[in-house]
Amino acid sequence: MPELTVIIPTNRPPATLAPCLQALTKQRMAPARFEVLVINDGALHNLAPLAEIFRTAGLQVRVIEVPRGGPGPARNRGAAEAAGALLVFTDDDCQPEPSWLEAMLAASQHHPNALLGGNVVNRLKHRPASEASQLLVSFLYRWYNRDPFDARFFASNNMAARRDQFLARGGFDPRFTLSAGEDRELCARWREDGGRLVYVPTARIGHTHDLSVPQFWRQHFKYGRGAAMYWAVRGSVHQHGSSDGEIAVRAPDGRAEVVVESPAFYWHLLCYPLRTVRWPRALTVTVLVALSQLANALGYVTTARHWPRLRSTQRRSRSELLR
Repeated sequence: MPELTVIIPTNRPPATLAPCLQALTKQRMAPARFEVLVINDGALHNLAPLAEIFRTAGLQVRVIEVPRGGPGPARNRGAAEAAGALLVFTDDDCQPEPSWLEAMLAASQHHPNALLGGNVVNRLKHRPASEASQLLVSFLYRWYNRDPFDARFFASNNMAARRDQFLARGGFDPRFTLSAGEDRELCARWREDGGRLVYVPTARIGHTHDLSVPQFWRQHFKYGRGAAMYWAVRGSVHQHGSSDGEIAVRAPDGRAEVVVESPAFYWHLLCYPLRTVRWPRALTVTVLVALSQLANALGYVTTARHWPRLRSTQRRSRSELLR
């Protein structure tokens, strides 16, 4: 019986997934101690031959076919099928370092009720858009996770939780069908349910998200759409004693409150590339970071126009959603 289950949602060709599976064959943890569930999210690609290659290499890997529903519901299906007591989530374009699973297992033993988040690094230094995308996440981790034992946000491409804890909290909200906002919502709900988020910097993965500038724009426009869905689903915000200067404003429906970050947040965000990236590349990355915020805002506004319809989904019970 495996101790851990690695869950990888995918809807891309086998060539994208192969480096991730290859990295998992290099884990220091014995292959018998973990299984890998690849959730094929409605794509027509045949992943069975790839899985067979890695089974021959000793990896306990299984492909589960599901209708297209987005990565959140795909991860939930993986959790339902998992044999391991610890669920570890990553994405098909990520390559975990050899100590990844050992680090997550050790952290779960010290913090059994926590949602765990690991360290993500960009592997495509030659792609400015890829670098800017990962730099944005790194900034959010610095801003929100100053106390690693009382963190506030983790991205779903490097996350872990005990299966019983994950299922008890309903997993990822299946209303999030985009790859945007579902991790933020789970983190917020986990904290509100009395759980903790614990950052595990030694659980490292490399991210090879190859982005052109147009793809970067579309990604952050989608994140803006995810943010609108986040506030539509949550309805109102519950503060956690944050001193970051957040500002509450009325949502388009006139009822719910939406929290926006303080001007200091955006100032530090724009300055972050100038402090962490070498010149003159820092200027390019800074422009891309500014562009991401414009795309995010436009995605949010475009989706928030449908706020009353989005809000109506909140009246559906979680038990109905998870059936």
